[in-house]
Amino acid sequence: MTNQSLAEMPVLQATEQAFESINLDDKLQVAYIECKSVNMPEYFRTDKFTIQFMIRGTLTAEINHQHFTIHAPAIIFISPNYILHPIHVSEDALMYVLSFSIDFGNDMNLNAGNDIYNKAYIRPVMSINENQLNICLQYLSLLRNIIQDSSICNSYKIANSIVRSLI
Repeated sequence: MTNQSLAEMPVLQATEQAFESINLDDKLQVAYIECKSVNMPEYFRTDKFTIQFMIRGTLTAEINHQHFTIHAPAIIFISPNYILHPIHVSEDALMYVLSFSIDFGNDMNLNAGNDIYNKAYIRPVMSINENQLNICLQYLSLLRNIIQDSSICNSYKIANSIVRSLI
């Protein structure tokens, strides 16, 4: 790694390069990303909690100095300020990225911040089966619809519940 400090490291905003990105009050984002079209820096960090749902393909990366080769279907948990170093992304890689601010995590009834920190620290990559992936994708689709439909009452509260169920 370069001698770059954490403060100088670029913060990747996946939504800039996503096929589809939906935001709720800048605290919650759902993005659908075809990885080959994303121009990632060699090293970067995130400023939010991120849950990546690897739908297709393979990703080789270092997450906070731990080396992983990730095959879809999988879920990747990343905490704020974790250092990411993508080494190789397969041409067919495809993922949904759910990211939310620390404030959004704190607004949830369970202490989502600690749960995500623990998952990201202990087991940042979790292999899942196709059925589990399909359930996650249904939740993400529901979340997208709730965020898009401004007429839904308590959309923030409902979004919190859905994110909680994905954690």
